[in-house]
Amino acid sequence: MPRPAAPRPNARYGGVGPQRARPPLLTQRIRPYAAGMSKERVTISLDPELAAAIRKLQEAGQIDSVSAYVSEAVEGRLARHERAERVIRNWANDAEEHSPSQWAQALSWARTTAHKDEHTDTQGAA
Repeated sequence: MPRPAAPRPNARYGGVGPQRARPPLLTQRIRPYAAGMSKERVTISLDPELAAAIRKLQEAGQIDSVSAYVSEAVEGRLARHERAERVIRNWANDAEEHSPSQWAQALSWARTTAHKDEHTDTQGAA
C-alpha cells in the first residue's frame, strides 16, 4: 500500500498542511493594469498615513505603482458593490414572487419614505 504524500508547506497559512485549490487572488481576477491601456488622470486626496503606506509598498517592490494599487482597490470595491446589488435584486425578486401583497406594501412604504426624505432635504437646503 503506498504511503500518503507528506504534507507540503502551506505558506499562505504559515505552516504545513494540505494544498487546496484556492480561488485566484483578487488581483488575478481583475484585468491587469497594463501599460497599453488608455487611462484617465484623476486627482484624489488620501490621508497622509495611507499615502505613505502605499509609497512604502512601492519602494519595497511589493506593488508596481501607486496608480495600479489604487485602480485595483477601486475595481475591487466596484465588484463588491455589484455583487451586493445582485443579492438585493434577487431578494427583491423572491419577495415579490412569494408574497406579492407584502411586496406591494413594502414598495409603497419605501416610495413614501423616499419622497419624505427628498422633501426634508430640500427644506433643509434653504
